[in-house]
Amino acid sequence: QVAADPIPQPIAPEPAADANAAPAIIQVVPADVLLRPGQKQTFTARAFDAKGRFLKEVKADWSVGQLVIPPPPGRVPEVKNPNAPKKPMAAAPATAPTTAPAPPGPIGNLKGELTADGTYTAPDGPHMAGGIYATVGGVKGFARVRVMPPLPWKFDFEQARVGAPPFTWTGAGGKFSVQDQNGNKVLTKLTDIPLYARARTNFGSVNMANYTLQADIKVKETVIGEGNHVIHKMPDAGIINQRYVLELLGTDQKICLHIWPTALPYSLNHTIPYPWEAGGSYRLKLQVTQASDKAIVAGKVWPADRPEPADWIVRLEDTVPNRNGNPGLWGFSNDQEIYYDNIIVTENKQ
Repeated sequence: QVAADPIPQPIAPEPAADANAAPAIIQVVPADVLLRPGQKQTFTARAFDAKGRFLKEVKADWSVGQLVIPPPPGRVPEVKNPNAPKKPMAAAPATAPTTAPAPPGPIGNLKGELTADGTYTAPDGPHMAGGIYATVGGVKGFARVRVMPPLPWKFDFEQARVGAPPFTWTGAGGKFSVQDQNGNKVLTKLTDIPLYARARTNFGSVNMANYTLQADIKVKETVIGEGNHVIHKMPDAGIINQRYVLELLGTDQKICLHIWPTALPYSLNHTIPYPWEAGGSYRLKLQVTQASDKAIVAGKVWPADRPEPADWIVRLEDTVPNRNGNPGLWGFSNDQEIYYDNIIVTENKQ
């Protein structure tokens, strides 16, 4: 047996909340929802007092609106571009984001029907996101809502907000940003925070399966040394399909199709040599097919200005398979940005 002192009682017990008090905080539940066109979701408004004590569920005035994006976090000067040279040398300097962060403000394109009892119906249309607001006595709360249309999808970022990640994507804040490059918008993997040297972002639903993902990737390089002692240091960049990754290894000049990067080269993978160059655009395509007892994973890579090769060049079969997972992007870069464009997601052909 273990003896313990009794838990001390508070000096003065907190008084019970007055259920009839005017609410100071309105909470909308569920707080974050992903819907398909035609799906319905009923929201509830919950009232709390100024001390954070729950009062009761309340009737509210409901509305659909935009969300206010908070300002981006400040970059500490000492950790911005830590790999930039302090004095002239052969290595190219680290890149900084070429587009300033987007200013805070309202954003969103959410539409749809919302009844007086808080039931929302997702409409047909493109990818949408925004807020469902509940107002009670001048106090407002909100839930975040994304509406995901059926496949196929294409993201070329031409309508995206510059200086910010795609609004309906997850895990991109501080790591990825849409930038304008001579009139062409691309999604950029940033390099100015060392913690995010390895970064990924996802979109869509974690329940997705049996689809093909394609994306164009371009990188720059850092050249270190001179003459016969030159190292071309390039980022690693890839795409994610149902938790499987197809990755172009820059400095190592390889293609790697893998499931668990932390355990490479011992985890399940198919890796082959593949010479590729900085400054060129390469198209990656990754297909995952779910069979009864395994997942069949196949990938190919080719210069984006050339015809697609007929055959898959890396393949693996996973007998302990990932059965689902949303599409995404992966990048590992300390010095140079990675650029992603023309992302396409389609259902696998039967």
